[in-house]
Amino acid sequence: MSHSIRALRLFKRTSGTFLVMLLSTSFLSADELTVQPSSVVLAAKQPTATVKLVNSGIESKIVRIKVMSYSNENGREQLSPSTRLIVHPAQVTLKPGTSQAVRVGLRLSGPLWDKETYRLVLTEVPQSANVGVADARPQNVQVRSVAFLPVSVLPPGQSLSGR
Repeated sequence: MSHSIRALRLFKRTSGTFLVMLLSTSFLSADELTVQPSSVVLAAKQPTATVKLVNSGIESKIVRIKVMSYSNENGREQLSPSTRLIVHPAQVTLKPGTSQAVRVGLRLSGPLWDKETYRLVLTEVPQSANVGVADARPQNVQVRSVAFLPVSVLPPGQSLSGR
């Protein structure tokens, strides 16, 4: 077993940020931004939820959040932009060691007959990018996906406790 794998396992057990800084900065990229909880379930009687973004890294991060409709057709995952959910704020700036609450809500427009599935796509935008408008993407600026957060919306008659 390599030294880096042992060190990573030790870090996960200790969950200390000081140890990770001592080991190597390469470990930071995998665990700098965490999203809690790891999935969200919404229903007609509970149409909102809160997601917490935590920056445990040593640099500030700008994170944009987009809502994508999710489907799996013939074993192929399909994502397409959606306005069925509302995310606020849709862009956050996280300083090192800070967290930010983000609200996710169901836009109650149109009937809901079956379970719907979405993904919140969180992308990190470089500090040098022009980030004045959440949906603007400057030319030649690379963004990287940080996380895909599953969001399920239950139809009427199903509740969060009766899943």
